[in-house]
Amino acid sequence: MPSFNLVDQPWVPCVLADGRLGELSLAAVLTRPQEIREVVDQAPTVTVALHRLLLAILHRALAGPRDAAQWRQIWDQGAWDTGAVSAYLHRWYHRFDLFAQGRPFYQARGVDLQYADPITKLTHELASPVNPVSLFDHTDPAEAALTPAQAARYLVAHQAFAVGGLLSGRTSSEKSADAAPLCKAAVCLAKGPTLFHTLMYNLLAYDPPNGLPFESYGHDLPAWERDREPSPGDRRPEGYLDLLTWQSRRILLIPVEDPNGAVTVPSVVIMKGEQFPDDWELSQGETMVPFCQTKARPPFPLALSEERALWRDSLALLQTARVRIDDSLRPPKMVYWLADLVTLGVLSRQSTIPIDVYGMTTDRAKVRFWRHERFPLPVAVLDDATLVREVREVLAIAERAGNILAESVREIARATLPPGSNAVAPLTGALAPDRSYWPALEIPFFQTVQRLAATSDAAERARAIAWWAEEVNRVARRAFAEAIEPLHESPRALLAIAQHERSCILRLNKMVAKPSVTPPQEEVADA
Repeated sequence: MPSFNLVDQPWVPCVLADGRLGELSLAAVLTRPQEIREVVDQAPTVTVALHRLLLAILHRALAGPRDAAQWRQIWDQGAWDTGAVSAYLHRWYHRFDLFAQGRPFYQARGVDLQYADPITKLTHELASPVNPVSLFDHTDPAEAALTPAQAARYLVAHQAFAVGGLLSGRTSSEKSADAAPLCKAAVCLAKGPTLFHTLMYNLLAYDPPNGLPFESYGHDLPAWERDREPSPGDRRPEGYLDLLTWQSRRILLIPVEDPNGAVTVPSVVIMKGEQFPDDWELSQGETMVPFCQTKARPPFPLALSEERALWRDSLALLQTARVRIDDSLRPPKMVYWLADLVTLGVLSRQSTIPIDVYGMTTDRAKVRFWRHERFPLPVAVLDDATLVREVREVLAIAERAGNILAESVREIARATLPPGSNAVAPLTGALAPDRSYWPALEIPFFQTVQRLAATSDAAERARAIAWWAEEVNRVARRAFAEAIEPLHESPRALLAIAQHERSCILRLNKMVAKPSVTPPQEEVADA
């Protein structure tokens, strides 16, 4: 039987400090994080899942950090106890073998091999029997095979992002499964200049006896330390490490070794795994996801959208326990943790921490799209209620202008068509007034927020908001012109444009309370 141990075999995709790309082992990644710029994969789901795995190992190896003081000690030293990490990986070395006879890593031996499928079923972007039309690929599933390193990455990601739906199973209760915890969620990672900084930003206080980062229901252990492999039933996560390494599917990789000793993984068995019971919601424990809540339903994860860029929901990342503006949005617990570090003086209020947001959207058990966005988070905003209110006003200005733009184009479409036509909505959709409007505002929005965060002077902040309003006005007028341009050859449309264009411009001008001011000079990196 082949062996591929994740502790000492290279499989984690990294960008090194000098910009080179490479794959490193768990031991190398966790003992030399200062030499790594970032862990990143072409699949956002893999990137997220690998960070959660690394965090689970760190929490367990370091037995903490229990509080901000212990966290600060590690931060000030610029390194955690690599000896403790190495000792932990050595102790559990046998549970990190991808093809172990007893407990293969992140897998279950108690599955039925008759349900084996092509390995592409483990991925989201490769074609498979259940997803013949994939995101980016037209691979023949019958001919596909992954290297052990690739299989390991997709295995970790699948446990966190598996879509819900029908699965193979011996009984009717096993034939369908809920989606994995992070499927459809916008997952947030605070990023630093090196992997050390990134993992530290996301390494929350971990003290189960005192309910940190959330209440534990038992002996909290990561998946590889649990004595029993996952079963197809409901249970609550026993704690934070259990949730970080949640086994939503019972999976078994089926490797093949050729006469030269080269190992590939052409097939896999995927069956129902552990599910959350009806009385436990992800919002009770998850630390990396913002949540929405209404009176009609319990908190549900904020999701990325094809039509709506994340910056339009910025309040979901800016509010903290000290600054509450919109009760319908709950930031990730990771943001609360950053706010605590600011209040304690551990993080400078003048700094900006990029928040990388990853997510995908599914429809009927098929992946529609995935996305990676970056939100430059000014640390000053985390404990400044006035600043958050000003950001809310900045967003409101853009929304009001967007509504004016959409209404004006819709009225022109209605006037262009015969009375009573059912084609108003389709024509408005084809003209797509939002197509250029919202994308053009993203970088100016981040510039405005940075400018607001850089000063406590009320007059300077007012000038920043005035400039933003002017910029919104300019972008909306340009988007209006672009949207109606295809109608200029129609005499009926020209009359409608003449009737509604002036009204649109007048309504947009009312948003601008002061004359245009000089735009902010700073650039927003990687926005």
